[in-house]
Amino acid sequence: SYAESRDENANTSITGFGPSQNRFESKTRLLQWNHDVALSPDWTATAGVERQWQELDSDNGFGTVFGTKRNTGSVYAGVQGKAGPHQVQLNARHDRIDEVDSASTGYLGYGYNISERVKAIASLSSAFSAPTLGYLYSPSFGNPALKPERARSAEVGFQYAAQRMLVRATVFSTRVKEQLQYDLVSNRFDNVARASNRGLEISASGNLLDTDLRASLTLQDPRDDITDQRLRRRAKTLVSLSANRTFGPWQAGGDLSYTGSRPDAANRLGSYWLANLTARYAISKSLSVFGRVENLFDRDYQTAYGYNQLPRGVFVGLSWQP
Repeated sequence: SYAESRDENANTSITGFGPSQNRFESKTRLLQWNHDVALSPDWTATAGVERQWQELDSDNGFGTVFGTKRNTGSVYAGVQGKAGPHQVQLNARHDRIDEVDSASTGYLGYGYNISERVKAIASLSSAFSAPTLGYLYSPSFGNPALKPERARSAEVGFQYAAQRMLVRATVFSTRVKEQLQYDLVSNRFDNVARASNRGLEISASGNLLDTDLRASLTLQDPRDDITDQRLRRRAKTLVSLSANRTFGPWQAGGDLSYTGSRPDAANRLGSYWLANLTARYAISKSLSVFGRVENLFDRDYQTAYGYNQLPRGVFVGLSWQP
């Protein structure tokens, strides 16, 4: 597969010396090869390589023009399968980023069928995230001294599966070094030396009266381990509910989500509920008309202090698939 994305950003300031504009443009291209091999009816192996090319051009509005490039090479492999009541998934990945760092990460997941319907699950994983070129060199908020973010996570829980229902409950713990976070005081990205998050996730999905239902609840404690303060823009409570039904040529559904209050430096972002509706009508096997309403009740809310999110939006379209 091949993918390409472009990000353009411009900021204009009106000063006593007249208008001033800084801008930056970044471009990312990604080439990926992935290969799956069926080792047996119960075991599958995966391997692949990736190559990423990144470019950034910026102008601080005062005549300083800056450009840089960065390439990333990655390889990964894994195996997953089952033997009797045991299920195992093992993945490994290595990333090498020009002028930044190299890192190896992995995932180990295990499941054990206690009974026909109940399964115990556990996992260990590590993660690595390098700051984007925009985070490093944007004339507005760039910080060339940023370090890559590294994390380790553990999870354990139970899963109950019936004919039309699946319920899952897990407790998790994540520790992060050099977490990337925007600093409202310095107006640029910076690193949080040590951060952590612990919590409980409960999810359920099923079918009732020909309606697909889903629900999830997350209770967490995202924290800066140096200051012992809650991480910015991170809620302690997250809730989501959704329902979708198909009847004849119609598909209709809706979802409801809740995000608890969050700190944002010296400010506090209020909690909010959001509701969305969707509908689709199949005119033929290949042609359908659809509509959706986002932020149904026109709630005012912010995910970053001082930046209002979109009000109610209504969308109608036509979809064709040969």
